Amino acid sequence: KPFFFDNNRSGFLSLLETVRPFSESAVFAMEDTGHYSQNLIAFLVEKDFHTVLINPVTTDSFRKSKLKSTKTDRTDAVLIAQVYAAGLPSRTITKKDLLLKDSKQYARMHHDVKEEENRLKNQLQKELDIVFPEYNSLFKTKYSRPYMDILKEFPSARSLAGTDIRNIRKVVNAPHKGRKVSLSAEDLKNLAKKSIGLDSPSAELNIRFLIQKIEMLQEQLAEIDKKIEELSTELNSPIFSIPGIGAITGVTLLGECQDISKFSNAAKLISYFGMDPYQYQSGIYQSAHGRLSKHGSKYARKSLYQAIMPVIRFEPAFHAYYTKKREEGKSHRCAQGHAVRKLLRVIYHLCTQDIPYQASSLL
Repeated sequence: KPFFFDNNRSGFLSLLETVRPFSESAVFAMEDTGHYSQNLIAFLVEKDFHTVLINPVTTDSFRKSKLKSTKTDRTDAVLIAQVYAAGLPSRTITKKDLLLKDSKQYARMHHDVKEEENRLKNQLQKELDIVFPEYNSLFKTKYSRPYMDILKEFPSARSLAGTDIRNIRKVVNAPHKGRKVSLSAEDLKNLAKKSIGLDSPSAELNIRFLIQKIEMLQEQLAEIDKKIEELSTELNSPIFSIPGIGAITGVTLLGECQDISKFSNAAKLISYFGMDPYQYQSGIYQSAHGRLSKHGSKYARKSLYQAIMPVIRFEPAFHAYYTKKREEGKSHRCAQGHAVRKLLRVIYHLCTQDIPYQASSLL
């Protein structure tokens, strides 16, 4: 019969005590409803119990098929048990699934932090256009250590122009990691004196704050990426054997789709990531050039498009395939899409067969 237990360790232990008479054959089934069940799932998997998740859409359809309108915690518990007993689709959760869930979280954190960093950098450029529009012309690479250190100390042309040259030299000539910039304090001050930049104390203050935020995000990103590197080693997936696929891309794709073996074929994996063409047909009308469906994870699609050009660059088989599509008259973006789908077919083959990448298998 349905029963309740507290959402804490003693409650979890009381659950195990209640089902002890059936522990050898017990299956713990629950709906896949966000984060609410994660603690219980981790507890049960750690205890080596057979634990499965059921899509809420499946249980809802089953309820309607039984013509039941009552919905309470007690009736839901019985309904979920009936859904599992009826052999309807469910997904078994393993310790590897928990590891992949962590992978998904780390990968999404990476992409979110990176996106926020880019947003702040765009905001920084906006402020620079107001107070020192000529500043970027002095540097081959934006956001290098000297670039940020100088700007942090002198956030406008006005502040630079009015500063003693000796103080500017201290900042410009300070030791930095990486390649030394070919920039003199004199060049910097002369440019500042000729600048059309406005005198805006609010913009100067905002530039300092933006640099602090960007540097904080970069520290966070370094910590996240270190965790992702460790996860990529622990997962040890064939996906990392593909030339051009790094830790971040590989962990993102594995985390977003969880278990690739749950897909019966590569086409379903392609569709899951929203890389399948959208089909539209009505009467005698049939769309000739359908756009991508783009359902599924935006993080996975972003990683796929970021990864495909390095794959094309480092792997001759993909380079030949991309070139072939371009020669057929496809645009760069369209040819990229074809290459991404080919990459997903390769990933599916490698992961389901658990074999490393070999270029000869594509020929």
